Amino acid sequence: QIARRVADLRDLEFERPPRVRTVSAGEWGQRTRRAARRAAEGDRGTRALEDFLKLSGLAEPGFEAEDATRGIGELVAGVYRPRSNRLLRIEQALAGPRLDERVIAHELEHALQDQHHPRLLRGLGRGSAERELAISALVEGDASVIERRYGRRHLDMGALELDTSLLSPVNLALGLPPALVASVRFPYTSGADFVANLRRRGGWGL
Repeated sequence: QIARRVADLRDLEFERPPRVRTVSAGEWGQRTRRAARRAAEGDRGTRALEDFLKLSGLAEPGFEAEDATRGIGELVAGVYRPRSNRLLRIEQALAGPRLDERVIAHELEHALQDQHHPRLLRGLGRGSAERELAISALVEGDASVIERRYGRRHLDMGALELDTSLLSPVNLALGLPPALVASVRFPYTSGADFVANLRRRGGWGL
């Protein structure tokens, strides 16, 4: 039902609906801790960013990139994996049915992106930082617009409730240095503004 609604909102059809797997919060927490540890140990860029934020006064002396990466990862409630066409639904203790449904709608839009524009979605992680940020903003902005439209049309949610609910872009990365908060939020907030402006002009994000 959610897939049919998202397809209708987007005016596209699924070639094949993604398979859905539910992951417990505990299992996802273990995955994010391992990923954060590997990133911190093996990425000199991560350490350089950490040092820059501390030296410039944008982060507290005790700031650790590994902790920040893990904290953001543990807030994730859904993930779409393009190559396997699989949607991971991560259990969140504070998430109710409506938030769960919105997250699934967001990730289903990523599945539509993948099936209709595979080169765009699968190209993430292979270009310059600026290109990556631009593509991420388009991809996440598009999915965020669909998520908001879904919430208004099918869950009777108003703008204020959408903007302040758990895991909304406004709440992403709370507690991190402001520079990192801005970079984490950008694809979801500025990206959504960009896609919304395209729609008002008669176009669409993808």
